[in-house]
Amino acid sequence: MFAELWLESIDFLREELPAQHFNTWIWPLQVEHVDASLLVFAPNRFVLDWVNEKYLTRILELMTERNNGSSQDVKFLIGSKRQ
Repeated sequence: MFAELWLESIDFLREELPAQHFNTWIWPLQVEHVDASLLVFAPNRFVLDWVNEKYLTRILELMTERNNGSSQDVKFLIGSKRQ
């Protein structure tokens, strides 16, 4: 469920951002649903910090809107999802 919320939310974000920004900062992120949390993996610290600073608030807003006002537990990590 959280992974679907993520995909729907970043589709909206794609419309809000210039293509270069989206492809540079959002597209490389990977998500994995573990227990009650959505783990979002950034390829490195620079991308993680940039997304946290510039886009995290909007991503969470979009996810909350798509989840009938309920917030989700989202954790940002460096690395990639498990195979």
